[in-house]
Amino acid sequence: MPKVPGITDYDEDVDMVDFYANIVSAQRSSMPQTTINDLPEKVMNKILKLAGLPNDTRINLNYGSSSGDHIFPRDEWWFCSSRPYLNDNIMSILLTSRKFYTMGIPIIYGENHVVIHWRNGNTLSGLVNLSDLALSSIRKMLIILNNSAPVMDMWTLQNKDSIEHHRLDEPLSTRTIHYQDLAEQWERVVARLSLHMADTVAWLDFICDCADSETAYEITEPLLQLPQLRHSFIRLSHRVDSKIQAIAREAALRTVHRPHDSYGDPFPYLRLPREVRLHVLSFTDLVAPQREVEWNDTEKYHLRTLGNAVCKRCKCHECPGGDHPKTLHWFLWGVRGRYARTFCSRYCSAFEASSGRYFSPISQTCLCWRPPSYLFLICRDFLADARETFYKRNRFIIKPSGDLMKPALPSTGRTEISHFLGNAVPSTALHALRHVEIVYPFFEANAIFSRLTDAANQDLHLTLDAVKGQLNLQALTICIHMADYTTWQDSDKTIWLYSKTPPEQTDKIMKDHIETVKCYTILAETGLEKFFVRLHRPWNWWMCVSRHDIVWQTLDTRSYSKTKAAELAAEVEHIVMGNGYDSMKMGKAKLLKPMWKKRLEDMRP
Repeated sequence: MPKVPGITDYDEDVDMVDFYANIVSAQRSSMPQTTINDLPEKVMNKILKLAGLPNDTRINLNYGSSSGDHIFPRDEWWFCSSRPYLNDNIMSILLTSRKFYTMGIPIIYGENHVVIHWRNGNTLSGLVNLSDLALSSIRKMLIILNNSAPVMDMWTLQNKDSIEHHRLDEPLSTRTIHYQDLAEQWERVVARLSLHMADTVAWLDFICDCADSETAYEITEPLLQLPQLRHSFIRLSHRVDSKIQAIAREAALRTVHRPHDSYGDPFPYLRLPREVRLHVLSFTDLVAPQREVEWNDTEKYHLRTLGNAVCKRCKCHECPGGDHPKTLHWFLWGVRGRYARTFCSRYCSAFEASSGRYFSPISQTCLCWRPPSYLFLICRDFLADARETFYKRNRFIIKPSGDLMKPALPSTGRTEISHFLGNAVPSTALHALRHVEIVYPFFEANAIFSRLTDAANQDLHLTLDAVKGQLNLQALTICIHMADYTTWQDSDKTIWLYSKTPPEQTDKIMKDHIETVKCYTILAETGLEKFFVRLHRPWNWWMCVSRHDIVWQTLDTRSYSKTKAAELAAEVEHIVMGNGYDSMKMGKAKLLKPMWKKRLEDMRP
C-alpha cells in the first residue's frame, strides 16, 4: 500500500484507535441504561425494607414521631412506638423519587398493623389525614374509640407498673360529654375509608366499649358504609351483654357482606362417614388453639397463658390472663407483629367474621379456650366422635395446679396422672390419647414430695396396669418432666431454705424420681414406643420473693450441668425402654415447649 506523504505509521495507528473508540462509544450510547427504578417490584420491595421501612410491626398513628417529641403524658401511651415510622431516614427514602414513594407507602401501611386510639389527643386526624394511596394500602387496622378494659403490654411489665397504669375509659354513652365530637370524627373517618379502602382485602379490629345497646347501635351504623372487609372483629363492650353482643354480631357479619351466619335447614350430620365427621370436628373447639390442654384435680381442663393462673378479681380459672376481663392480650400468648391477636371474643361482647365462601363460628384470632361441654351432650354417637377428636388432637399436660413458681401443695389422694388415666378420661376414649406429658413439681411444701412415695408409686403402677390394654401404645407419646437435682451448688442453698428442703436430701430426691419413673416400664413391656424424660434446673424463686425483683433470678446452668442432665435423662429412659432405645431418633428434639415452661422463662412476676 503506497504511503501518503506527510502521514507516518504512528499517525495511522492513532486514527485507527480513535475510529474503534468511536464505534465502542456509539455502541455504549445505544445500550439502554439500567437504574434502580428498573428493578423488578419484588426486588425493589426487599431493598426498601432493608433500607429501613418498617415491616410486620404496629404503627401508631397517634405517635408517628420519635418518642422524645410526643406532647402527651407517658401514661397515655398504649402502644410501643420505639420504631417511629416517619423519622428522617424513612422520609428521605419516600422522597427519593415518585416510584420510591408509590412503592414505599404500600409497604408502610400494607405490611404493618395500623393502630389509632381516639383518646390519645381526642382526635382521629392521624387516620383522616392519610393520603389516598395510604388508605388504599391498609390491610390490617385497629381503631379504638373507647376502651374500658385493662391492657398488659411489654412496656408496663418492664417498668414495674401494674396493668392499671393505663387510664381506662368509662363505657361510652350518648350522654357522655365528648360523645358528639367523637361521633362526628368517626363519621368523617368512615367517609374517607369508604372512598379509598380496597375491597375485600382489609382486616378491621374495632373497639368501642359502650354503656348500652343504643350507643352500640349508633356507633356501628357508620361501619355499613365501608367496602366489603376481608375480616372484621368488633368489640362493643368489655363485659358480656346479650343485646350488645347481638349488635356486634350483626355489624361484623354485615361488614363482610354476610346477611346471616347460618345456612338453610339442619344437615343430617350423622349420615356422613365417620372419618368425615371426625375431620369436621377437628375444626371446632374440641381442638385447643395451640393443641395443648392442661389438667389437674382443681382446674380440670384448661389452658396456660403467659399471664397469671387465677383471676385476681373473681378468683376463677377461666379469665384469660388471670385478670378479668383481659383484652388486647397479644402478649399473653407470646405473639408479636402484624399477626398478633387483638382481643378476646369469649369473655366480652365481641364477634369475629370473615368473608369468603364458608363461615366459621369459631374465632380465628382469639386463643382463649374453654372445654366445649355442649358438644358432648348432643347424642351418644356424637359423644363418641367428640371424645375421640378431643383426646386424639390435643396433647395433655398433667401437672399440679398453679405455675410451679412456688412449692406445690402435697398430693392428698391419688397423684394427678393416676387420677387422669383412672377417672378423668373415659375408658372408651383411652385409645384416642396420643400425647401425654407428666410434670412432677420441682419442690413441694415442707419437702414432702408426696408424689414420689411408695404408696403413690404403687397406685400409679396399678393404674397403668389397669389401662394398658385400652391405650394405643404404638401411637402414644409419654414425656416426663422433673427437676434436675444432680448439679446443685453451694450458691443454690437459698432455694432449699425457701422450699424447706435440706440440701443433703438432693440425692435421695433424685433417686425417688427415678423410682417413680420406673413405674412406666409396664407400658414399655406392653408396646410403648415413644418415652421421653426431660430434666429441668430448678429456678431460684427465693430471690424474687424476698427482693420483689421484677426480673426472674434463675440459676446459672453451665454446659457441664446440661451435659450431665442429658446423660442422666438418657439413663432413665434406658431403664424404662431398654439399653438400645434412642429417644433422639424417636423425635425427642421435636417436642414443643409447653406453655408452663414458656411462662417460667419469659414472664416477669
